Amino acid sequence: MDDELDQLLAELKLETTRQRLPEELLRAATDQPSYASFLARILREEVYRRRTRALETRLDNAKIPERFSLATFPFDRQPGVHAPTIRQLAELDFVTTARNVVFIGPTGIGKTGLATGLLIKAIENGYRGLFVRAQDLFDEMYQSLADRSTR
Repeated sequence: MDDELDQLLAELKLETTRQRLPEELLRAATDQPSYASFLARILREEVYRRRTRALETRLDNAKIPERFSLATFPFDRQPGVHAPTIRQLAELDFVTTARNVVFIGPTGIGKTGLATGLLIKAIENGYRGLFVRAQDLFDEMYQSLADRSTR
């Protein structure tokens, strides 16, 4: 790969393409794909890497305490959790209609697991979110009342 091509890829911020292009050029010399096929292969990988990075960034910004999955939630060991309701919530209709979901119950019934599972599902579908424990939210609200500040 020549310097001009390297500089252009750097300026366009096509880092994955910039890293992979020498290998892909060697491969193309052997396989002799069409120009369109060659370009599609390189761009497909660039798009995949960008989507993966964006997902990881959204997950990190969500401040999720533990990455629980709804697919592995032990519904059989939590009889108080209604699995069909959770599966319906996993459709994320509450997000598109701007409704809240609040889990209430004693310690150890899976509230955090369900909440993080739904948040991860939403993030995987392109939404952004933030995990906040109720007690932390209340503490912040009381603090803002005390010092007359808001966030």
